[in-house]
Amino acid sequence: YTDSATLSYVTGTHNIKTGLQFGYGYYRRWHDGPADLVQVYQNGVPQFVDVANTPNDTFEKLNADLGVFVQDTWVIKRLTLNPGVRFEHFNASIEKQTQAAGRFLPLRTFGPVKDLPNWNTVAPRFGGAYDVFGNGKTALHGGVSKYVIRMAPDFSIRYNPNSPDSDTRTWNDLNRDNIAQENE
Repeated sequence: YTDSATLSYVTGTHNIKTGLQFGYGYYRRWHDGPADLVQVYQNGVPQFVDVANTPNDTFEKLNADLGVFVQDTWVIKRLTLNPGVRFEHFNASIEKQTQAAGRFLPLRTFGPVKDLPNWNTVAPRFGGAYDVFGNGKTALHGGVSKYVIRMAPDFSIRYNPNSPDSDTRTWNDLNRDNIAQENE
């Protein structure tokens, strides 16, 4: 979910805008597969199996993706200045998870992981423009700004010990029953 609000004050030579954006919510994924594996053949001959850690139910929480900003615009004759600053707060976590046993894994439980991560950043921004001839047709403009990449929910997914995973193993089907088994 994302909530946002802005407030502006506008005059002829001075404009100021402030606001916030607040993101939050849950990210849940369910993975299951028949027999917890996929058998792969080449020209009808068994080659390998992809073994998965299914059933798998992952659950991450975005506690806060908050941005609070203020930006200003000053017009002084033919010069326009745009200073601004943005405060960013990002906090995510992994909830406690219990997974049912699968073909290759027993019942497993993972405790919660809080503050994964818990970041605060200040991002200054500054821009300006100069109307070269005073007619609004030719301008020189530039700016220097810092931007923070949006992380949710990707960051916490990487560190979830319960994330979906698989392993590729060779398979020879020694007893020729077309069922991948241990020691084949």
